[in-house]
Amino acid sequence: MIIDCHSHAYPDEVAIKLIPKIGRIYGIKPKYKGNVSGLLDTMKMASIDKSIVLTVANRKEHVLPSNNWCIGIQNLYPELIFFGSIHPDFENPENEIERINDNGIKGIKLQPNAQRFYPDSERLFPIYQKLSDLGMILVFHTGDEVKPIKELYAHPKNFKTVLESFPDLTILLAHLGGYKTWDSLYYVLDYRNVWYDTAFIPENISDDRFIEIVNEIGIDKIVFGTDFPWADPKIAKAEIRRIFGKKAKLILENNPERFLKSLKLN
Repeated sequence: MIIDCHSHAYPDEVAIKLIPKIGRIYGIKPKYKGNVSGLLDTMKMASIDKSIVLTVANRKEHVLPSNNWCIGIQNLYPELIFFGSIHPDFENPENEIERINDNGIKGIKLQPNAQRFYPDSERLFPIYQKLSDLGMILVFHTGDEVKPIKELYAHPKNFKTVLESFPDLTILLAHLGGYKTWDSLYYVLDYRNVWYDTAFIPENISDDRFIEIVNEIGIDKIVFGTDFPWADPKIAKAEIRRIFGKKAKLILENNPERFLKSLKLN
C-alpha cells in the first residue's frame, strides 16, 4: 500500500481563493486546484492508496471551521486521513485538541512561518503535552519557503528543545527536516519518535543531495509525502523509485505503514 503522508485539500469554496493566495505569498505555482475531488483523482492517477490530508489555520478564527470540516468529511473518504489544526493564539487549545481527538482526528499540523511562532516558545508546550498525552501526531513545516522569508521561525535549531522535551510525542518534520536549511539538520536528528517526509523534495533538489540527506537521517525514518497540490504526486512517486531503486519501497510503503500503525490510525 502506497501512502502519501503529506497532502493538502480544502473545501471547494476555500480552495479556489486560498490556493492562488498561498502561491502568491510563497512564490509557488500549484499543480492542481487543491480540493478533495482533485486529490482523489490525482491519487488514482498516481496509484496512491491512502493520503494524509493536512490543514493549517493561519488565523485563530480559522481553527474551528477548519477542524469542523475535517470532522464532518472524514468518514466520506476512507482513503483519506484528515489532520486538524491549532493556532498558537487560539483560546483553550488543549480543549480543542481533545475535542477533535474525540471526533476521530488523530493529528494536527503547525506551520511556524505562516502562523508566526517559534516552535520552542514555552507557550506552545501545553499544546505539545496534550498531543503527547492523547497519543496524537504533530506535523511541523520545517525550514524555509520557496521564496525565502526574512524571519525563519521554522529553522531546525528551533525544534531541538521541543524534540528533547517531548520524547513521547510522535512528530513528523516535513520537507526532510528543514527545507533549504539541511546544513543545520543535526539539530533534529536521532530522536526516537521523529519522522521526516519527502514533501516537495524530488523535483526541487539534486539526486545526490536528496540521497545525502536521506542517508544522514536514515532511510528507515523517511516517509513518502508529495505536498499536493504544490507538487505532482505521480512524478514524486516516480522520482522516489528512480532515485532509490529497490529501497524506494521503504519510503513509499513500509515506513508509512509503520508510521500509521504507531499512531493507531489504521
